[in-house]
Amino acid sequence: MLFQVILSFSCTKIQLNPENQTNAFQVRSVPEGVTLSVAYGTWAPKVKAEAKLVGIHIQDFQLVEWHESQIDERAVMRMKKVNLPLSIPPGSVFTFSPSGTHLMLLGRKRNIQKGDRLPLSFVFETGESESYEAIVE
Repeated sequence: MLFQVILSFSCTKIQLNPENQTNAFQVRSVPEGVTLSVAYGTWAPKVKAEAKLVGIHIQDFQLVEWHESQIDERAVMRMKKVNLPLSIPPGSVFTFSPSGTHLMLLGRKRNIQKGDRLPLSFVFETGESESYEAIVE
């Protein structure tokens, strides 16, 4: 079942937003009983100097991991966790999309419904954070 859910995340097209705006995020809705989901969007950090990203948090999930999808030596698509802290240079733009870099949401605490708005925060080593809203689609 878990493999089917992850495969569904990778293969299903999702419309990010009409204007392809930065700092707009969407969370994939999942059936009851499934405790993980995924978030997509484009993040343009507002850092003025290089900063260290130490955490990512989203309401209603215990853990958020930054993942990259890569094809291994056997031509199999695999997810690889990006370890934090992560250096973020000024002017960076990160695109989280199906079959690529994405935010894996683990340990869902409650059922989420299409249209729900979940606070999403990127936390830096300085204690500062950037907060956005992710819409459940």
